[in-house]
Amino acid sequence: VSNPATQAVTLRLRDGFIHTTDGRAGTEYQTHFEFYDVNLDLRQMFEGARQRERDPKELTLGQLGRAVAAKHAAGLPFLPELIEYHRKFSIPFACVVFALVAVPLGVQPVRAARSRGFTLSLVMIFVYYVLLSIGQALAEQAFLPVVVGLWLPNAIFAAVGVYLFERAARERTLDQLERLQSGLAALRDRLLGRLGAEAAP
Repeated sequence: VSNPATQAVTLRLRDGFIHTTDGRAGTEYQTHFEFYDVNLDLRQMFEGARQRERDPKELTLGQLGRAVAAKHAAGLPFLPELIEYHRKFSIPFACVVFALVAVPLGVQPVRAARSRGFTLSLVMIFVYYVLLSIGQALAEQAFLPVVVGLWLPNAIFAAVGVYLFERAARERTLDQLERLQSGLAALRDRLLGRLGAEAAP
């Protein structure tokens, strides 16, 4: 039986037994009933579910921003929401950082160097997530600011990627200069050889 006005449901049981046990005396009792009503207050159940605070990982980016602003205005702790807010940016941005590191490793001309680059990439991914986990743990304990804890791995690997890019560009430039010098030397030798042949009687 339901009551929409009070949002209550009544379960009416018919012709049953209720079994109870006295633990101290070790005695069991059995009570027979013709009708037995069980009342369920759905409104109270739904209100309890709504009042349960959702985990920050369940919130969208907009909901996290509003939760941080609301708790900050109310003077309540908002560290979990702030950490999750930055995680939703820092982890996707890691794809850009990994690409920045992987490109100079992938342009190595020698197959052995490419193999080393692939292994190094796997190691760097592992190190990245270790650093991210450590940074998040330190941020959760308030030993580091959230921005530092969540974004420092990206900053470190971005710096490594820039260094590898500069190194790859420098090596390629040196290789091109060596080829140019070799070509000029070969051209000079050919010209000198031709001039020497023409000067011979």
